[in-house]
Amino acid sequence: MAIFLLILVMVFALAGLVRPFYGLLGLLVVNVLQPGELYPSLAPLHLERTLAIILLFCVLLHRKKLRFPKITLLILVFYAAMWLAVPLAFWRGNSIAGCIDFGPIVVYHLLIVALIVNTEEFHKYLILGMFLVAWLGGAAYWRYEHGIVQVAMDIDRAIGITSSGGDANTLGITLVCSLPLLFLLTTKDNSWWMRILAWSVMTLSVATVIDTGSRTSFFVFILFVVLTLMRQKKYWKFLPLLPLAGFLLWAAIPQQYKARYETVDHLKNDESYQNRVLSWEGGVQMFLSNPLTGIGPDNYAIANGEKFWPGFPRHWLQAHSLYFQLLGELGLLGMITWYSFLITLIALNFRLSRKMKDNPHFPSYLKQFPGMCNIAIFILLVASYSAHTLYRETWYSLAALSGVVQYLAVKKESIEDAEPEEDRPNPLLIPLPKPSLKAVV
Repeated sequence: MAIFLLILVMVFALAGLVRPFYGLLGLLVVNVLQPGELYPSLAPLHLERTLAIILLFCVLLHRKKLRFPKITLLILVFYAAMWLAVPLAFWRGNSIAGCIDFGPIVVYHLLIVALIVNTEEFHKYLILGMFLVAWLGGAAYWRYEHGIVQVAMDIDRAIGITSSGGDANTLGITLVCSLPLLFLLTTKDNSWWMRILAWSVMTLSVATVIDTGSRTSFFVFILFVVLTLMRQKKYWKFLPLLPLAGFLLWAAIPQQYKARYETVDHLKNDESYQNRVLSWEGGVQMFLSNPLTGIGPDNYAIANGEKFWPGFPRHWLQAHSLYFQLLGELGLLGMITWYSFLITLIALNFRLSRKMKDNPHFPSYLKQFPGMCNIAIFILLVASYSAHTLYRETWYSLAALSGVVQYLAVKKESIEDAEPEEDRPNPLLIPLPKPSLKAVV
C-alpha cells in the first residue's frame, strides 16, 4: 500500500507538470491521507512539502500568476503578525517552528486561489474533497467498530487514523465543518448518483461524529442543520420535522454518549471544563504580560505550565479556545489582523451570494457556496469556543475557495459585459446590396 500511495503521488506530480490543477488535487490527497504517518518508510520523503515545491515549479513553468485578492493579502498580513511575535515570544524557538509549520497552509491557500480557474475545476475539487472526507470518517468508524478507540472521559471515542483526523474532538469538528461543502454536492446541478453519494458521506460523517463523543461537535452539527434549513425559504417546510428528527436521533444514540452530552447541565462538577476555565485565565495573564504581540505562536501550553497557570499544581494545557489562544499568543497585533481577515471573509461571501443569486449562468453548487461557506465559518466559530483552532487549515482553505468564487464571478461578469465579436460592426466592410432577381434574369 505504501508503494501504491507513492506511485499515486508521483502520478499527480507528473500530471501537474502538464496541468498544475492536477498537482493541486494531488496535494489535497497528500494533505489528508498523510502517507508519511500511515507508512513511516515514506516519512523521510516529506511528500507534502515535496509536492508543494513541485507544484510551485509547475506554476512558474506554465507562467501562471499567483492571484492576491484582498482576503489573501489579509492572510499574509496575519502571517506577518505571527513572525513579528517571535522576538518577544516566551520561547522563541518554539514560535519560529510554529511559524514555519504555518507556512505550508499559506502556500496551499495561494495555490488554490491561483490554480482553480473555472467552475468545472471547482466542482472536481469539491468531489475529491468528498471522497477524502469519506475516507476520514469511514476509517475512523471502521476502527471504532473494531475496538480501536480512545478511552477518555469514561467513554469510547472514535479517533482519526492520522493527524489530519486527529483526536476525538478534532475529528468531530473536521467532519462537521465538511458538511456544508458536502451539501453543495446535493444540489440540482449534480448528477443523481453524485447526490446519493454526497448524502451517504454526510450520513457516515454524522455517525462518526456521534462516536467521537465530542459534545461540541454534536451541538454544532445540530446548529448546522438549523442554519441550513433556515437559509432558504424552500427549506422552511422541513423545520416542523426537526423535533421528530431530533427525538429519533436521540433515541439512536448509545447511552454512554447521551450521558456525556448531558454533562453540559452541570459543568461546575466537570473537571475537564474547569481545567479549561483555568487555562483561559492563564491566557488573560499571557496577554497582560505582553499586550502587543503576546507570548508567541505555539507557546500556550508550555507558558501555562511554566508560568501562567492560576494555581498549583500547574498544568501544561492548551488553550482549548481560539479566542484565548489568539489573545494570549498573538496579542493586539494578532487580534487586529485575524479578525480583519475573518470579517472580510464573511462580508465577501455575503456580497458574492447576492451577486450570483439570480444569475442563471452559474451552477447551483457555485451560487450556494458563499452561503454554505459562511455557515461553515459560523459553526467553526461556535466550536472554537472550546477548541484552539487558530492555526487550523480549514479557515484558510475556505478563504481560498471564496477567493476562487470571487474570481469566477468577476470573470463571468466581464465575459457577459463584453460584446460578442461577431456582433461588432466592422467599419472597413461596406455592406453590398442584395442581388436582384430581375437583374440576374
